[in-house]
Amino acid sequence: MAFAFRLWNAEVSPAKCEPVFGGEFGRLRPALLTICAGLGIDVTALDDMLE
Repeated sequence: MAFAFRLWNAEVSPAKCEPVFGGEFGRLRPALLTICAGLGIDVTALDDMLE
């Protein structure tokens, strides 16, 4: 929950979610970025990570 709160407050980038961007849950990367974009979090710099 702490990461989600910091993400929501724009204190941290979605790319700092280690389990998704550097760990075993990489398959969830597109879903996380889609949710973040829907919440108004800027993910334009991370769009190339969708592939």
